[in-house]
Amino acid sequence: MKVHIVENGLVINMIEVESVERARYLFPNLICIVDSKATIGFVYDGEKLTEPKTSKEDQRKLLSDEIISIEREDGCNRKIRELLLKLSDANDFPYKKLKEIDNKIAKLRTRLQEIGD
Repeated sequence: MKVHIVENGLVINMIEVESVERARYLFPNLICIVDSKATIGFVYDGEKLTEPKTSKEDQRKLLSDEIISIEREDGCNRKIRELLLKLSDANDFPYKKLKEIDNKIAKLRTRLQEIGD
């Protein structure tokens, strides 16, 4: 089941998980809801998710800022992360964590491309 993770009224991530309850357990301080049409950047008003009313430029800025934030938090830029992924064993914790970060950033970059000009 795809669950949307909401923080400060915005969908910040989408995860694949067994149930909404499991997502709420994993993210106890965030709102976790299901919506088949919403994507990262959608607005949550406390009842439903709606497409943001921000300009494409603002949406791109938000997504770019989130990518930069993730990379800073990880302390690892894309080239270093790609090298570490190549050198790591797929069963190692660092590999799994780096792959998770890499996938999250890839989804954000895809969303950036979807927004277009």
